[in-house]
Amino acid sequence: MKWTHLCFAFFSLPYREGIAQMSTGSIKEGVMEVGVWQFNNFAGIQGGYLNPASLSDSRIGWQVQFGSLYTQGGITNVDNPNSHVLFSGTSLKLNKHLWSPTYTDVRGPGFMLQLPNRHAFSISTRYRAASYQTKILFGNSTTNVNRGWTTEAFNEIGLSYALPIWVHKKHHFKAGVTYKFIGGVYYEDLVSQGVLGASRFEGTLLNTSTKFNKPFEWNHLFPSKNNGGAFDVGIIYDFVPDFEQYLHPMDGKTRIDVTKNKYLVRIGLSMLDYGSFAYKGVERREGVFVNQSVPAAFGKTNLPNDLRFLLTEHSPQSQPDITRSLATIFVINADVRLGKKGWYVNTLINSAKWNNKGFYSPKPYTPFSVAALTPRFEKRGAEFSMPLSYWRQTKQWAVGMQVKFGGLFFGTESLNSLFGGSKSPAPTVYAGFSIQGWARAIKGSDRAGIFDENDAYANALGSQNLIKNGI
Repeated sequence: MKWTHLCFAFFSLPYREGIAQMSTGSIKEGVMEVGVWQFNNFAGIQGGYLNPASLSDSRIGWQVQFGSLYTQGGITNVDNPNSHVLFSGTSLKLNKHLWSPTYTDVRGPGFMLQLPNRHAFSISTRYRAASYQTKILFGNSTTNVNRGWTTEAFNEIGLSYALPIWVHKKHHFKAGVTYKFIGGVYYEDLVSQGVLGASRFEGTLLNTSTKFNKPFEWNHLFPSKNNGGAFDVGIIYDFVPDFEQYLHPMDGKTRIDVTKNKYLVRIGLSMLDYGSFAYKGVERREGVFVNQSVPAAFGKTNLPNDLRFLLTEHSPQSQPDITRSLATIFVINADVRLGKKGWYVNTLINSAKWNNKGFYSPKPYTPFSVAALTPRFEKRGAEFSMPLSYWRQTKQWAVGMQVKFGGLFFGTESLNSLFGGSKSPAPTVYAGFSIQGWARAIKGSDRAGIFDENDAYANALGSQNLIKNGI
């Protein structure tokens, strides 16, 4: 496959800061930042998740995304291992802590196609799941089990379309929109207030869930039910000072070369996740336990799972649907080409605004607010970049790195986390897998792919026809 690239995607994001503190009498909730790996100037389907307008006038002619995995880590001794958050049962020891995924973002499969006149279409799929410990009610004694855990998972199928909307010499505008059909896959809120002693548990358990005690299944990655929807919309402005060199008269028409990265400055604005969906089939289970016998290993490896098991014999009560209003994310992204040697610099600012319509609390999936500056070098399909980011909720700084060879890319947002420190997010890693083909050069009726005397003749005929018709 000529001009075809391969890339594999595995993402691991920084853990949430501000997780529930185990000091006596305190109640604090976790804060989760997600999506920060898009510091870099991704194109194609991955770029469409950040701004759907980026699909238009792309050097990518077609793309098949087989799948990507993106995870965020947390400290395992206070987090909730749940199979719906993929790989949450695994851990990594670093800087005297064990880290385990508390957020999963699976993207793909998907397909993108560049259409005539620089229009583009894509279809994408996505699965998001998050969990965290929501409460610490009393103390940090190992005998006290006064905690709450919340997990949610939802999937989507997105249809995107992008096109140029206005071109005048150096100034090029394009727009894009994505509509996402969203299905609520899984929701659970587990609350415990009690005491765990020598093979005994005494206290109260409350569970509100859609699939009680049911593990993750791989078909959950793909939408099967539509419980709502959301929009992504975006606009991109390209400043192209040397636009004349990308114009090609062909068959009496002036066409724009789609095989080149033309802009000197690119500015993008986008609004993401404007919409809502519902978790259906909600049930509630409650149990009061007095001197309940439990195994000696109870709570040693997965306390929430063991507590949940105590409720299996309790009858459920049907509950109303839970409406999930997504946070609307606003993004401004600028990319500047520095000279003609392949150097770029990218800036990105995100801000999330909650839509409080409908009842839904708590919310494990809480979008990020971040500012980033990313210098980047590109040459012959290879790329190296180092994002410098500031996490606004947690007031943390991170220095990352990305390496790309063709379509194979990998990197991290937080090299400095390897050395610890309170101002560093947790370690991260990402990579990607898709196949793609570059857009083809413009060809006239002679199929030469270049502007020659045949095209000049056709162009002259076109001009004569315009004059003949009084135009």
